[in-house]
This record gives sequence, structure tokens and C-alpha cells, in this order.
Amino acid sequence: MLDETDRRILARLAVNGRETWANLARALGLSESKVARRAQRLFDSGCARVVAVPDPLRCGFGTPVLVHLKCVPGHARAVAECLAARPDTRLVVLLAGNFDVLAELISTDRDHLMRVIHEDFRELQGALEVSVESVLRTFKVGFDWARELLGHDAVTPRSAPPAAHRGACPELSAVDLDLIAALSTDGRLSYATLAQRLGITESLATRRLRHLVGCGYLTFSPLIDPALLGYEIEAFLRMRVDLRKIGAIARRLCRETSVRYVSATTGASDLVCEAVLRDHAALYEFVTGTIAGLEGVRSVETTVELGSVKRAYRPRPVRTHADDAPRKGEE
Repeated sequence: MLDETDRRILARLAVNGRETWANLARALGLSESKVARRAQRLFDSGCARVVAVPDPLRCGFGTPVLVHLKCVPGHARAVAECLAARPDTRLVVLLAGNFDVLAELISTDRDHLMRVIHEDFRELQGALEVSVESVLRTFKVGFDWARELLGHDAVTPRSAPPAAHRGACPELSAVDLDLIAALSTDGRLSYATLAQRLGITESLATRRLRHLVGCGYLTFSPLIDPALLGYEIEAFLRMRVDLRKIGAIARRLCRETSVRYVSATTGASDLVCEAVLRDHAALYEFVTGTIAGLEGVRSVETTVELGSVKRAYRPRPVRTHADDAPRKGEE
């Protein structure tokens, strides 16, 4: 079982995956070595991992496509695992709702998407129905949901504003691409380590990484199961809205700390939102209070996530939350 120190470390990493051990130690009132040791044990056990996730639209890597699938009863897990094995899927989750599986894949071009939909999915055993929605614009990829656990310790900045609202950035350089590749494996690599691996100066590594984050090319995703911190509900909401108000609705959702993701899409929905909440009561309040109070929302379809099979390109086997957690009292 996790103890209170473990949970406080996870909460801070959930909000800022690159927070230094020195800052963590000061906030928790512990030695830097103890915090680093505890955090490393959490990483080693699989309770936490931090990776860099590039924005495919801004980086020119492709277009995100949300694929909802209805499956033959009893086949959803197998379908999800088959999709997770694809290198072009960034997210795969099991759902409870009108659909059984959600996958986000990155389509490099129209021909690629055509092959996926009309050839690959035709051979996907266990899938009954497929709904495809292309992402037109990503408004938020944020990790504020654990902020309330920090209380007065919440010194890390809130999620950055949507990249689309900032000035245009020049094309990625070879150094930028190398930085993204290295950090996609380990998002906590230091500037010094990055410089050594890439054969560049530390000042250049620092400057280019800050540029990538500042221009919205790169987000650092803390892969932490919210249930470990008492957040039992992860849900996707697909909304039909008054298109004249879509920007205002999206920006309002972005201000909610419980909201992890917001995007505008084609297809059956106009906006897709993912929220992390404590329990079903909190989900009820979110839907009937926050969402219902947004002017211009015409309809909402809510699906609860049963488990993440893949997130931020990283496979995440569905299992009991405490299977590999450090034991209470271990240091």
C-alpha cells in the first residue's frame, strides 16, 4: 500500500512531471535523497512514469483520430490489446457506455487513414461497429486534476494555455526532433543528460526544450493511475454544441482542473472532453452542474473508462492498482 509520503510525491508529479527532487523535498519537508529514493521506487514499481508527448498537429507528425468501437460481448479486451499493439495508436482505453473501446491513432495522411478504416479494421476480430472522428484542434492536454491534493504546496504552474492561442513557431530542427525522441522515452532526463546524449551544449538543450514547451510542441505526461490518489472516475464526454459557441465552451472547460483533455472533432460530436474525478457523485455534479451550465451545449454522451490499455504511446496493462505498489513503511 502507498503511504502518505508516496501519495504526496505522486500528487506533485501528477501536476508537474519534471519537478526537481530539490523542490519536492522542500515542499514535503524531507531530504532530497529520501524523496529521490521514494520516487525512484514508485517509478520502478510502475506506479509512475513521465514521458514527453508531442502535439502531432503542431509537430507535423499527423492528425489525431478518435476511434470508438462497439465489440462482440467478451471481446473488448482483445480488441483493445490488438489496437494497443499498433505503433500509430497513442491512447487505448476500455469503456462502459455506448462504446466498449476508444483508441486515438495518429494518421500520417489520408491514405494511411483509409487503409486503417477500410482494411485494418475489417480484419479486427471482435469489432462490431466503428465510429471515427478526426481532431480539428486540441484545446487542452493538462494534468491539473491532482492540484487540490497539494493545498498550499501547489506552487507549480497550471497547465499551459492552448498552443493554438500562441504565436506561430518555426519548423522543428534536427535538434528539436532528437530532444522529442529522447524525452518520449524518459521525460525526466536532465538538461545535462540530454546534452550528453545528443552531443550538444547544455545551454542549447535548455533553450530548445523551453522553446518546444513554450510553443506547445511538447507536453510532459505523468503516467499515474488517478485511483492511486483517490480519483476513481475517468470519463470521456462527447458533446454536441452550438458551433458559434464552440470556442467559448472549450475555453471554459480548459479552466476546470478536473479536465485533462479537450478537443474539437468531426463526426458525431463537436467537442470531446476527458475528466478525472473522485467518484460517481463528482461525475454527476460535473455533468449536471459544470456541463449543464455551459451555454450552447445541446447534448452530452458520457462514457466511463474501465482501464487504460495504452496511454501516451505506452502500454499499460489493466491490473489491480496496488499490485506492484511500494509497501507502507518502505523507504
